[in-house]
Amino acid sequence: MKNNRLSKDKEFKLLYDVIVNDNKENFTVKYYNLIYHYVKKTILSKKFTKIYEEDYYMELTHIVFIKFFENNCHKLKQYNPDLGSLSGWIILLTIRFVLDELKKKDIPISYEDKLLTIKDPKNLQKTVEYKIDKHNVLSIAKKKLSKRAYNVLKLSLEGYTIAEISEKLNEKPSNCSLLKSRALSILIKLIQKMD
Repeated sequence: MKNNRLSKDKEFKLLYDVIVNDNKENFTVKYYNLIYHYVKKTILSKKFTKIYEEDYYMELTHIVFIKFFENNCHKLKQYNPDLGSLSGWIILLTIRFVLDELKKKDIPISYEDKLLTIKDPKNLQKTVEYKIDKHNVLSIAKKKLSKRAYNVLKLSLEGYTIAEISEKLNEKPSNCSLLKSRALSILIKLIQKMD
């Protein structure tokens, strides 16, 4: 999926336009294809018995946009340009929103895939895929990570959102996000050494 990347200044202007001026049209036009692509990719990457129609992907795409714009664009306001591009943030949230919607509909999601996909925490656009069992990842992680970081990673691999992890572990969401990011960085290095 090719997305014409915006400069940091253009991203900031686009966000400002959505958040301050309540002009959602430019954001929607710019990111519709990207969000639609990741809605479909997220559904197709999971092991579902039901094959979905194109209408369902479009419906979920609209739900994702609603989630971006609800609560006075709360999720867009959380974007931190120091942690990556706006496109990376949008992709990350799109995947999370889709998985949350599927959970609400009690659609079973398989987390037992043998292929582990990890987003590089320093560059959310970069995805690294490792053919390693998630159980093995957790056993490696348990030896190398702090107990808090391990618990965050474990719940994350089970499909919990940062908000859900935060609630379960009685931690601040920002702490959980940081612990997950650090854990993934350490895991990437460890897995690369194994290859």
